[in-house]
Amino acid sequence: MAAEPSGLMVPPPSHEALTDLQLGQIALEAGDWKNALQLLQRARDLFAIEGSSPLAALASHQVARTLALAGRTEEAQAQAEIAIAAFETAGDGKEAERSRSLAAEIKKQKGPQSDSSLISVCGAE
Repeated sequence: MAAEPSGLMVPPPSHEALTDLQLGQIALEAGDWKNALQLLQRARDLFAIEGSSPLAALASHQVARTLALAGRTEEAQAQAEIAIAAFETAGDGKEAERSRSLAAEIKKQKGPQSDSSLISVCGAE
């Protein structure tokens, strides 16, 4: 078991949730937004149920990114705000800042995004 910043012990994330996160990220990079969104949302929900807040925040960030790339900016903005709050709660300022950058890019976006600006802001690093 791993310790959360609060000191609570939480079990490791499930294989299913981790697999969904990884497959969602692969689908996203391949431009398959529909499958990416389904996988990432399921990963986010599983991580939340399992009590893995940092991974739920990461999945929320990726859901926001997917929604933004699909042109669903209002939903993307809401997910980015959820990710920011979750990263801040977990004490991860670096990831919170990355989600803030994503939120700022989403505010500028209009319609489907085909360039790499959102990918470079919030892609796997």
